[in-house]
Amino acid sequence: MQNAYTTKETAELLNKHKVTIEEYILQGKVKEPQRVYPIGNPDSKWNKFMFSESDILDIHQFIIDIGYSKNVPSKAELQALLKHNMILYTKTEEGGFVPVWKAD
Repeated sequence: MQNAYTTKETAELLNKHKVTIEEYILQGKVKEPQRVYPIGNPDSKWNKFMFSESDILDIHQFIIDIGYSKNVPSKAELQALLKHNMILYTKTEEGGFVPVWKAD
């Protein structure tokens, strides 16, 4: 069983705006995730996307494939974030950050 993430949480994990994630779905660029609906009102038009870890990894791969990977975490970093592992970074002389340790 996988955890479920809202659109906002998914966008934060991928360093993208939530509207961008929603556009990917509505334009058919990525698979539509599960939706949740109110239990007590089945006729309600309210619903919300809930992303599984697999959905997030698929969106990540799509972003990498289309070349919009600036500020997007690597696959290993994303998997660590999904597992709530800690990653230690060090700053390079050029000002960038590189991972030096990952908790398992």
